Amino acid sequence: MPGIYTVTVTDAKGCVEILETEVGFMTAINELDKKYSIQLFPNLIEQGATTQLVFDLAESAYFEVEIFNKIGQFLFSKKIEMGAGRSNYELPTLIAQGLFFVKIKKETGEVKILKLIIV
Repeated sequence: MPGIYTVTVTDAKGCVEILETEVGFMTAINELDKKYSIQLFPNLIEQGATTQLVFDLAESAYFEVEIFNKIGQFLFSKKIEMGAGRSNYELPTLIAQGLFFVKIKKETGEVKILKLIIV
């Protein structure tokens, strides 16, 4: 949460140091490095249609792909390896209509979240 935070440190001899800092905002994810381009195409599909992630990578990398519905319920997970250059990964067909979130997490912890709408 944004605000002013104070930390008090006391060592074994009783010396005290008080530090204070202001935090303007916090984020729960680290965005994927700009050398990685990942797109969802198409991101608006009809029920029963397929969609794919399009990776454009400077080097090979491992990713975990997860799908959640609009209220955060987990639906799917798959670990994949994508090679350098442009490559595609077809997502599983979802039969329900609505808003979904596709979370792509790189092995280093970086995350990208894309929206998928099924009509």
